[in-house]
Amino acid sequence: MTNHAPAPVAGEGARDVQIVLAIGTRKGLFLARTDASRPNGWRVEGPEFLMREVPSVAFDRTGGTGLPRLLVGVRSEHWGPTVARSDDLGATWQETEHGSIVFPEGTGAALERIWQLQPDRARPGVVWAGCEPTSLWRSTDGGEHFELIRGLWDHPHRPDWWPGFGGAAVHTIVTDPGDDQRVLLVALGGVEWDACQVEDIEGVCIDLVVSMYLKFEANHFCGLRDITFAHWE
Repeated sequence: MTNHAPAPVAGEGARDVQIVLAIGTRKGLFLARTDASRPNGWRVEGPEFLMREVPSVAFDRTGGTGLPRLLVGVRSEHWGPTVARSDDLGATWQETEHGSIVFPEGTGAALERIWQLQPDRARPGVVWAGCEPTSLWRSTDGGEHFELIRGLWDHPHRPDWWPGFGGAAVHTIVTDPGDDQRVLLVALGGVEWDACQVEDIEGVCIDLVVSMYLKFEANHFCGLRDITFAHWE
């Protein structure tokens, strides 16, 4: 993903702005920070979560002032996927015991990968997670615990969304800051195109588009999984 952030500002009476770039790869998480003392202006740290895949990263600024919360979808071949979080931009990390995203009993499913983490700008404290197998999850405590959106999981079309090249997953979540009752999803599926609409437990309208997986798979050749940044003053 590509975003714009203001350049660092220096000078008397000006506020210093630092930019942190979080880069998820197959072999861990790298953090790049602006550093005026470096020739290229950046300092790269890491990897965190060495030799573990990081498919998703996000900064959550909805909690108010101060540093943003850094959320990372981590996948271990031994322990499986979970969400790690840091409130000090990577100095320390916390993980929910037994995992923050766990399929309920009776679904017959196991979490394979967390494809996207999306803080909701219209609802502070709410974080959405798009996962593989095709599922949508919502946290109301800043990413510590997630609940499965059953309206999507139990949708009658879901058995027809068979895996594409990257797997069967919700890989894109877009929240509407102007409408706190609507969320747009894009999911990878083996159908040419499909669309449906469900409501979650609080009446939020969720629009879903299922499409073939085309160009995004090219990211896998360089190991890149997700990239995002935050800036603060």
